[in-house]
Parts: sequence; structure tokens; C-alpha cells
Amino acid sequence: MKKILAILLAVCLTLSLSVVAFASEVSPSPEPETPSTPDISNPEIGKLVSSATAANGSRVDASVTVLPSADPIAAELKDNTPVAVYAIDIRSAVDDGVNVTFDVYAPGASENDIVLVRDEWDVLEGANLKVNGNRATFTVPAGTVKQWKYFAIVKDFNTVEVEDPKQDTGNVTDDPADGDEMNAGDQTEDPKEEDNTPAPSESENPPTGVVLAVIPMIVAAAAIVISKKR
Repeated sequence: MKKILAILLAVCLTLSLSVVAFASEVSPSPEPETPSTPDISNPEIGKLVSSATAANGSRVDASVTVLPSADPIAAELKDNTPVAVYAIDIRSAVDDGVNVTFDVYAPGASENDIVLVRDEWDVLEGANLKVNGNRATFTVPAGTVKQWKYFAIVKDFNTVEVEDPKQDTGNVTDDPADGDEMNAGDQTEDPKEEDNTPAPSESENPPTGVVLAVIPMIVAAAAIVISKKR
């Protein structure tokens, strides 16, 4: 009986050492994925790409939102054959007199089209509209963007009646499912983010090994007590 208990004790002590070693092993963190360069010729991707450039060639931090046709602002131009209606915000500190050129998604646009600004939807003077495929560029002073916010490219122009011809400072009411916000200079709206989660350190490992190590030690202690009683 004593030999059996001695063997059992030796096995339990061996297990108590090996379990801790296994529990402390750390799994390697996965390699982060590198986002690919988007193909802006794809209409769905091109719709999410825009840029804003100052007259000196520097980039301007701005956002461009394409309003869906159901939006009340866009609906004001339903009789003017709109190509696209935009809500634009400039977030950079740019002087009001600086001309900013916006590169936007405008499928179906042509250089004979007209750029409007929502000050009672007037013609934007000096817009210098240029079209390249589904892309279009137009130029507008930064102060005009800050004051009026809404712009449109239309095929026809005649007098447009609006509910509030003055500056509209409210939030854009478009449905996110229909219109997408585009950050100037971004290549994709939703690039795959890199996984920068650090690998868990030894101190963050669950205490499984310690718990399992205690069990065989308890069994060994019980075996010693039984052996002494016999």
C-alpha cells in the first residue's frame, strides 16, 4: 500500500509542475492586415472619395455629403435635372478669400452643366466646372462654403423657390443609407483597420495553471495523511 501511495504522490507532484508550464504559454498575435488601395473607377468606391485643394495646392480638410433625392434640400431642384447635390463643410482654418477646388463624385455630369449655391440657389460664379468620367471639380471661395454649405450640379437652371433662402446652419437630414459622407483626401470610407491589440503579457494569463497545480498537491497531501494513519 505504501508503494502505491508513493507512486501516486510522485505522479501528482510531476503533474503540478507541468500544468503551470502549459498554462503560461502565450499565443502569438495575428499579423495586421494592410489595407489595399481602392479602385476609384468602381462607382461604389468612387462615390465615397473626395478631395479639397486650396489655390496654392495644399490639401484642405473638408467633408462632402451627397444628398439623396428624397432629402428636402435636394428636392428643391427636382425641376432642374440635378446631377448631384452636396453638403460641404470645411474643417481647416482657411481664409474666407481662399479659393478651394473640390473633386467630387458626379455621374452623368458634363462641362455644360451649371454649379449652383443655395443662396436662393444662385449660379456659382467662377465655378470653373470640369468633368472627367464620373468625377467633377469646381472651385468656390472658402467663405462661401462656410456661409451657405449646399451646392449642386444641375443640367438646367431657372428660378428655384426655397423655404428658407438664408443661411442654413442645421444638420444634414439625409438618410445614411442613401447618402454617404466623404472625408476629403480619404481613399475609402471604411478601410480595414489594423489590429494593434497588444499580445497578453504573462501577468494577464488566466490563473488556470495555478488552480490545476493545487489539485494534485491536495491529492498528494491526502495520500500522505492516509499513509500515516495506516
